[in-house]
Amino acid sequence: MTETFNWPVNVGANGEVTHKILKNEFGDGYTQAFGLGINSRSASYNVSVTGFVDGVREPNIKPIIDFLDARKGYEAFYWTAPDGKTGLYRVETYSPTNDSQNGKTTISWTMQETFQP
Repeated sequence: MTETFNWPVNVGANGEVTHKILKNEFGDGYTQAFGLGINSRSASYNVSVTGFVDGVREPNIKPIIDFLDARKGYEAFYWTAPDGKTGLYRVETYSPTNDSQNGKTTISWTMQETFQP
């Protein structure tokens, strides 16, 4: 059963939509281009969350780290993107940044849309 990511996150100012194409450029300046596959459009969103990882103070972000680690970078999960569409996403890497002054940690990662047969 595919899990769902339900925690609130801060969505970065930049996302990215990619169209997969196959193109052939000829010497005379002519280019042929075609959509590649049935899921040729995919999106990714830069997101982050800030909180405490000690499991005691709020907001507690340890469950988010545990969720991402449990997916091991390759397992997909459901997430509702900023455009309101729910789809399958993967997170290959995340970056924790610790703030020693207030004890909080910010975790940043990219939600990469993926597809399954």
